Amino acid sequence: PVEVDPSLIPTLVPDNLQMSMVYESLIEYGFTDDLLLTAQGGVTIKTSTNEMPFGPPDAPRGEVYAHMAIEQQDVIIDVWVSAADGTVYTYQPQ
Repeated sequence: PVEVDPSLIPTLVPDNLQMSMVYESLIEYGFTDDLLLTAQGGVTIKTSTNEMPFGPPDAPRGEVYAHMAIEQQDVIIDVWVSAADGTVYTYQPQ
C-alpha cells in the first residue's frame, strides 16, 4: 500500500519457495489431486509482517505465504501455505 514506509516492505527471495512443496502441503491437508485454482485468484506470494499482516490471525508473522483460492467439489476455500514448513492456514475450521 502507498501509505506504508517502503523500508518496512520485505524483499522476497524466490529461491526459498518451492511450488511443489505448496502442492504437496495442500494434498496432505486433505485436498485431492483434482483441486483447481480459481480463475480470478491465481497465486499471491507475500511476507506477513506485523505492519502488513497476510493471512488468518493464527498464521505466524515474519513468514512468507503462498495464498490461493482452491476450488474442489464446487466449494471455494482460501488457503495460505507457509513457505517455511508447508503448514496450511485457512479462515475456516478444518
